[in-house]
Amino acid sequence: NKNWMDFGNRGQGPDDFLLPTSLKGYSDNHFSLWDINRKRYSSVVFSLETSSVSFDHHFTSDDSFLHYEILPITGNHFVSSGIYENYRLLVLDEMGNIMKGVGKIPARDVREENISGNIRSEVYRGKMAVCPSGKKAGQALLRSDIISFYKVTPDGELQLASENIGSYPVYSYETGAMELTAPIHHIDVSATEKYVYVLYSGRNYKKFKDKAFLSNRIDVYDWNGRLIKRLNLDVDIKLMCVSEDDKTIYAIAYLPDPVLVLFE
Repeated sequence: NKNWMDFGNRGQGPDDFLLPTSLKGYSDNHFSLWDINRKRYSSVVFSLETSSVSFDHHFTSDDSFLHYEILPITGNHFVSSGIYENYRLLVLDEMGNIMKGVGKIPARDVREENISGNIRSEVYRGKMAVCPSGKKAGQALLRSDIISFYKVTPDGELQLASENIGSYPVYSYETGAMELTAPIHHIDVSATEKYVYVLYSGRNYKKFKDKAFLSNRIDVYDWNGRLIKRLNLDVDIKLMCVSEDDKTIYAIAYLPDPVLVLFE
């Protein structure tokens, strides 16, 4: 019952994904994703006829940048969020090279502006969504009540169209550690051509523990940042995706194990 020799590690094969994010579907059998650990952007194509799966690895990123999410936008470009010293978002070309930084990392005052950008970009981290056409993008922050709405120009430039600022995060300027009593705000975001759907928590970790990262409330905004509707679900969810016709919400709920659910 002893091993003579081991080769490799589990989950380290050439086409395995270690920490995938930014799932973006293009059709019923084709989607793309960013793998944080592998620092690799890939496409996956399923064939139901042949029961096969094929992979196309488009690019890997510079080791000096930590991208959390990468999503395609118009003009064969990408928008990314992550740990950056000087910018809130980055625009990448089709090979993953940085073309331009977008916006400053938020700060409530001059003192906070002097904190390291790497610390602030982690504190002001959020989730992104891009509409199906790739011409509009939104970002909702996890630790602060800030939602940003962007227009994407035909050449792939991001322009801030509107921003809702409700509150700033509560954290230690020295360490970046969050206060346990501070509320969790936006957990997930999904976008269509008409609306931006934001899953809002408002719970804090000290009282709710891991349930602070679940919610049963979805706020619906238009692309001008106006709150259009508030949807109250009968169960807590963590991740969601809205159909392009704005008629169905698909989500991951915990009942108590994760399960795929849908809401009309």
